Amino acid sequence: MFTASFGYSEVKGLRGRLAMILIGVTFALPVSAASHASLTIRVQSSTPNYEDPSTFNFSVIIQNQGRAAFVVLPQALRRVYTAVGSGSAEYSPYPGPPIHPWKGAFALQPDESRVLTFVGMRDGDGVWKIEPGRYELGVTLSVSGDSAKAAEAQVAQFGATVWQGNIESAAIPVTYMPGSRAHVSDHFQHTAAS
Repeated sequence: MFTASFGYSEVKGLRGRLAMILIGVTFALPVSAASHASLTIRVQSSTPNYEDPSTFNFSVIIQNQGRAAFVVLPQALRRVYTAVGSGSAEYSPYPGPPIHPWKGAFALQPDESRVLTFVGMRDGDGVWKIEPGRYELGVTLSVSGDSAKAAEAQVAQFGATVWQGNIESAAIPVTYMPGSRAHVSDHFQHTAAS
């Protein structure tokens, strides 16, 4: 909500006061929220500690908390890895044309949510290469006005506006340690033999 204040000492007469009242009422009216405020995303994983990248999975929960239906473009979801200590994560796009942004699009009604599950390191039209280590994993959903407009004709059957904006989930801790079970079992075998 935007609030404006003006010095009344400069306003003279009934006409000036009425104009100031109308301006004050206009600025005090709530402005409709942008579409990005209507969606929320969360990330969770049943395998936050993994040794084989092909077994890592996580889910993204997208919820429409607004009062209107939106079309969501899931190809606009991107992982955000932040190393905790050493380690790095790199995204490598596949050669060739990118996947159309409207592939897999779906409509979300008010108060409806959808769970999308990702398995392994494939992400959109590329793959993640992760060094062993601990990370904070978040997800962003970023749809520009141009991308939303380009997708409109392709998703018209949903009868809803294409969501546009930029939101990010809270991050969750994940750990990639190849061979970690082997080290643990070797330790127990060594301890039991002693």
